[in-house]
Amino acid sequence: MNLFTKLLGLPENQAKYRTPLGVALRGVSLRTACCFDAEQTTAAPLPTLESLAAEERDLLAGLQEVVRTLATPIGRNVFHPAELARCEAYLLDALARVTPTARVAQRYRPAKPYDMVEVANFEGVFEGVTKPNEIVVIGAHYDSIELHDRVRESHGNCPAANDNATGVAVTLELARLLAAAVAQGHRPVRTVRFVLFANEEPPFFWTDDMG
Repeated sequence: MNLFTKLLGLPENQAKYRTPLGVALRGVSLRTACCFDAEQTTAAPLPTLESLAAEERDLLAGLQEVVRTLATPIGRNVFHPAELARCEAYLLDALARVTPTARVAQRYRPAKPYDMVEVANFEGVFEGVTKPNEIVVIGAHYDSIELHDRVRESHGNCPAANDNATGVAVTLELARLLAAAVAQGHRPVRTVRFVLFANEEPPFFWTDDMG
């Protein structure tokens, strides 16, 4: 356990392959700089089912279906090729149902020693009407973190429902809503590109093999 890990009270080697702490903290700092509102002094309460509008409740079934399909205790990453392949097939099909242009944008093998299986990145594009060369990207990574052997043996692997099956679910739902708008003649001004990518989690985080 290194000094920074000990000072921050982090568990030793929580993931099977840990991103160096300095790299992770840099990522957290960048996210905080983008998202933190210095004027906000209290956390906003989490929404409840009762607080949702009717049109928001209508989205729940589709969102839950995606999360439940992806978030198994097996793990969807290069260390579990069969489960990764199942999730990839499901995601490509789900994207194709809402975006006619859905395709495998990239398929590649990570660098050794993790080149035992190919991974895929998917995309679906809605071309803009007046500014097609200006591209809005909406995306999420679909792989799961691989827990340490000892943790996995005691508690099972991480299902990664929140990180990041929820992000995938929202990406697919936004694509569905945009497709419905396009079907009614409301095409976007700018090109909108929906992307689902692999290998965000360690050991690929902030490497050339990330997504």
